[in-house]
Amino acid sequence: MIRSRSSSLGVSLLSLGLILSSAAISSGAITVQELFDGIAGPPPGTDSPLGGKGDTATSIGLTGTWVANSGTTIYTASNFNTGAGLPGLPSNAGANGGVWNNGTSYSTTIYDTRPLATAINFGVTQTVYFSVLLNNSGDTSMGIGLAAGPGGSAEFVGAGLTWNNARALATNVNDSGNAAYIAYGTLDSNSGPYGVRNHEAAGSINGAALIVGRITINSTGADLIDIKRYAAGDTIASDPSLVSWSASDSFTSSMLATNLLLWNNGISGNGVGEVDAIRFGTTWGDVTGTVPSIPLITASIMSKKLAESLDRLVLDVKYGSGAFMQTREHAQELADAMTAAGKEMQVDTHAVLNPMDEPLGCAVGNVLEVIEALECLSGGGPGDLRELVLDLSEKISPASRTELEALLDDGSARRKFEDMVRAQGGDPDDLNRLGEIHRAPIVVDFPSPATGILRRFDAGAIGQAALQLGAGRAQTGDTIDHAVGFDRIVKCGQPVHHGRPLCRIQARHRADADMALAMLESAVAVEE
Repeated sequence: MIRSRSSSLGVSLLSLGLILSSAAISSGAITVQELFDGIAGPPPGTDSPLGGKGDTATSIGLTGTWVANSGTTIYTASNFNTGAGLPGLPSNAGANGGVWNNGTSYSTTIYDTRPLATAINFGVTQTVYFSVLLNNSGDTSMGIGLAAGPGGSAEFVGAGLTWNNARALATNVNDSGNAAYIAYGTLDSNSGPYGVRNHEAAGSINGAALIVGRITINSTGADLIDIKRYAAGDTIASDPSLVSWSASDSFTSSMLATNLLLWNNGISGNGVGEVDAIRFGTTWGDVTGTVPSIPLITASIMSKKLAESLDRLVLDVKYGSGAFMQTREHAQELADAMTAAGKEMQVDTHAVLNPMDEPLGCAVGNVLEVIEALECLSGGGPGDLRELVLDLSEKISPASRTELEALLDDGSARRKFEDMVRAQGGDPDDLNRLGEIHRAPIVVDFPSPATGILRRFDAGAIGQAALQLGAGRAQTGDTIDHAVGFDRIVKCGQPVHHGRPLCRIQARHRADADMALAMLESAVAVEE
């Protein structure tokens, strides 16, 4: 976005691109659902093991019955629903019912499975969304997932909540207790579904929570699972591109997921340790109940802009994997609504649509992007960034494109920016030292997986990896690390060579860099 109250050509070049986009509108359906309404018995209402139970009135996409792998401590009851006060879809369709832990064992072989009516093929590129209500009060762990079979060496992937003193597999220290976590692998190794692969901060949750997840399946590379934990009073984002994920991780699987997986163990004290309202679907809205509203989004964005008493405004509306709007059509709908609102308020308003399937420029991260913007103001920087700045500036400046280019190339735009820094009490000399002032201690290359032409470097996946590095906030109180991120990003369409860098990872800790390396595996496609 560029906004202006002046015809100054320098000012028109200084505000470099605030991305204004919003929720994707798509259609889908619930593919799997189990609300456990009235499931207990026989006789009806009597607490009893989940194993052997079949459909309830609200079951969708399931067949056969639940099979207990080890013991019968995963129990059903019809006198409760999990998650009072939590956001999202209701826990029931009018009847009580849920699953709880009726045991005192931490055995990692305690889980139940039930066949899916239609298998989910991890060899086919697709995205699967899920949600579940959980309660890990006491000292319990529970969760849900998808599995290639009912036990043994079957592959699986899923998410849940941990015990009080959980240990991540990578560290084997008590660093993940009472947290939302991701699990994957095989059911008979690494503690099966209780093995913590990645997790949010320890001590985040010891009670009821809604977990909403996204499994991005890549037929030719690594897959990705993202999860978000919501608490009572939280508001669910209207689109996954708006979410600050609680945890993310990449894994590789070509399994045919034939079973719904549920696990629940530990010491629950007074009968807590609950699982309820399992849903899988093809869209975010399927499993959350959120409905995007173009009028509400327009009002939220434009009220802030119009409060600045502008006479001209240009909006950079993104679409694609790294934007709120996934398609150009939906981005155009939002752009039209915002433009109409601006003109109604007597502001000369323009919108420019731009794809965001790969990052703009060659850097992602706070200081790294500022450095790149400064290069653009000095006549350099990545070509796509320069072109975007000129495209936006043309909309609100009386100058020709040639004149605008000259203002970048002769340093006028950079000097005007330095004047603004000086007027606000800053030292323009510090602009040349930003990389020294904010320097990440760990710098690691991300190598190309093959030789060929880079066809995809997914902006959404890179953005999520940057968030996990600390470049953004997962929760309101999180501290932003201005130094971390990615730079020297290779652009799509360029030739690449196996083992040569596709970008540099700038991280605070080596473990963060390793996590980013794993997440980027699912972001890349090279045509050999």
